Amino acid sequence: MSSEFRSQSNDQAGAPRYRHVSIGCSAVEVTEQQGVLHMRSLEPLAELPKRLLDRLVHWAQERPEQ
Repeated sequence: MSSEFRSQSNDQAGAPRYRHVSIGCSAVEVTEQQGVLHMRSLEPLAELPKRLLDRLVHWAQERPEQ
């Protein structure tokens, strides 16, 4: 079993395995209006690629072994 995967509980056979991923900043601005909480990320969105496959090409060149 790959060391990058960890089961939630070593006691349970067949327990789902999860891999840690980094998904940017988790800082948010929270406002409340009429009992509804609104959360807005403090991290701006990155620029979108011109073409969808541009990101695929980029990462294929950056990490060809994956």
